[in-house]
Amino acid sequence: MSYQYALNPRYSSPDNKLIDLDVKFEQFPAPIPFTANADDSTDYGRELHARAMAGDFGPIQAYQS
Repeated sequence: MSYQYALNPRYSSPDNKLIDLDVKFEQFPAPIPFTANADDSTDYGRELHARAMAGDFGPIQAYQS
């Protein structure tokens, strides 16, 4: 799956291993929620996680329970 951009990174687990993003995938008209994981089964999931950790989508907001 190919994406165009990602917005609003925020940790979605208390251990800061999962990151929620709003991702604009090419086949959808608007950004959709996506949880990125370093161990994702897809290339784009691992890439989104790595890029979020590198700060490419802005600062990652703290986890909120």
